[in-house]
Amino acid sequence: RFRLQMEAFRFPQVGRVTASVGFTELLSVDTGTAAFERADRAVYHAKESGRNQVQCHESLIESGALEDSEKLGEIELF
Repeated sequence: RFRLQMEAFRFPQVGRVTASVGFTELLSVDTGTAAFERADRAVYHAKESGRNQVQCHESLIESGALEDSEKLGEIELF
């Protein structure tokens, strides 16, 4: 609903604005970095797939549109 309302509203100074949104399920073992990286992958998929849409990371994995990455959230210091 948010995306649709934003698309329909005409902003006085800029006119039409759209939004690409990516989200993910928060897991009990998640670090903040891992969750943000999954959501970020989903939003980039939304942008690369035409913009102005909402994408769920887990749904993208299930459909095969994204590959699951076990390295999400890992930090290499050296």
